[in-house]
Amino acid sequence: MTLRISALLCLSVLLISVAPASAATRLRTIMNELNINTIKVVDAVMREDFTLIESGGRAIAGHERAPMEERKRIVGMLGERAVVFKAVDVELHDSATAMAEAAAKHDMDGVLKNLARVQSGCVRCHSGFRSEILELFYKYK
Repeated sequence: MTLRISALLCLSVLLISVAPASAATRLRTIMNELNINTIKVVDAVMREDFTLIESGGRAIAGHERAPMEERKRIVGMLGERAVVFKAVDVELHDSATAMAEAAAKHDMDGVLKNLARVQSGCVRCHSGFRSEILELFYKYK
């Protein structure tokens, strides 16, 4: 009897842990990591901690790419607008790299200029594409 209960409990835990993972996209995890790194950079700016700004900028610029399957679905859904989506992404990566380089030189003006570009890129992408991507993967906006 206790063996059956233990087996059922293990199976329940396994099913619970598998279900959310299959529903989530890797893209969502990447976006959450980008948000955390952006918050860290903003905090580091307020503290004038150039080391943390630089590492945060490099983490943003070099973040993991979404799996090919997810990227193909996005590009397929966006059609011709995928070019704009990609351009915003490239600009964001370039700005994050420039922010990290400015931090390495202790150039706060350069950091702030490029942080603004990073944040502007995030907002442009979100306002232009987020609701459609959420609908594509999660069937809600």
